[in-house]
Amino acid sequence: MRKYEAPKGALISGQSMQAIFQSIEFDSIRPHVEEVFQAYGLPVTIDPNEWYPLQLYHDIAKRLTSEEQISIGVRVINAAPFPPEIDSIQKAIEMLMAAHRLHLRNIPEDDGYSDYQFDDHCITFREKTTIPHDLLYGYIYALAHRYKKRGQAPVVRRTYLNPSDPDADGAIYQIEY
Repeated sequence: MRKYEAPKGALISGQSMQAIFQSIEFDSIRPHVEEVFQAYGLPVTIDPNEWYPLQLYHDIAKRLTSEEQISIGVRVINAAPFPPEIDSIQKAIEMLMAAHRLHLRNIPEDDGYSDYQFDDHCITFREKTTIPHDLLYGYIYALAHRYKKRGQAPVVRRTYLNPSDPDADGAIYQIEY
């Protein structure tokens, strides 16, 4: 799945879109957001109960730096409520696919996360989505740090499935903790 290219008719929840506006980077990215919303003929306000074109989200992300995307990804996770049964890195990562499906509509069946391997202190999985790599890295980094146990220092590694053109495909993520 090519990054930044949403399938026709794919939608993202207003709750997910609000993360951009709640980002600690919002003041620096505001001109990009306003420009993209204007191009779509939409007011620069987000209704958390509405659905927006996923390509809108991607068009904003294209204009952001790697650091801004990671920051937004971290902010999304830090601001999101999670059920109390999510109490470990493993459970948080297992929940990723459900969250992906909850906040996106009209995406292909194979869009998401797969090939999970859980060891004592290492999790590996495959990601194949259109969501930008750095935004996903922010999500995964924040989940690992939010649910680490005392004394753990999670390290998140990413290996692109297509190293010569990273945006052409997904990645393999490994979390050691």
